[in-house]
Amino acid sequence: MTEAALELQSQRQRTGGASPVRLFGGLVGGILFGSLLGLALLAVVATQFLGFRLLTVSSNSMYPALSAGDVIVVKPAAMSAVEIGDIVLFTAGGDSILTVHRVVGRNEVVTNVTSRGTGERTTFTDYRLVTQGDANPAPDGGEVTAAQLQGQLWFSFANPLAGAGVPVRSLLFVFAAVIGTVWVAWEFTIRARSKETRN
Repeated sequence: MTEAALELQSQRQRTGGASPVRLFGGLVGGILFGSLLGLALLAVVATQFLGFRLLTVSSNSMYPALSAGDVIVVKPAAMSAVEIGDIVLFTAGGDSILTVHRVVGRNEVVTNVTSRGTGERTTFTDYRLVTQGDANPAPDGGEVTAAQLQGQLWFSFANPLAGAGVPVRSLLFVFAAVIGTVWVAWEFTIRARSKETRN
């Protein structure tokens, strides 16, 4: 056996017979599986414990910024931090329907309270938001109070399965499971072939 053949055999033994294709496939599969599983777990933690919201847009009132079926991630936001131009999530109407619209106005409400006993004067500042859907011809009927504000849009993306009505968190777990299954099957197939080649 030549020196080059011995070196090749030694290298195969060190890597378990792994070819560059197998190594690349295992690496890509591991990265995809880990990323999707990590995103799914992060979505659960952020929505359950950190006050973030993961929702699907149900109308085209914010078109073209948002379309029906898009997925939005809403982060917690204080009323004083919201500015004109921001897109916010709030409850509207008697049924407290969740609505996502843009802030087109911000009114400051100042209340002065004077104590009868001491005459001491205290000033309270509150804010009200005027909102409007980008596709709507006029602003919404009422102003949004601090109690109605649910958060501010952080980012959005198109949901590839919007028509199927699949929740986003479930979608991430399903994708992670599919990628994980394919990855494991790939690893077992390549290892089985490596054993056959060595034998």
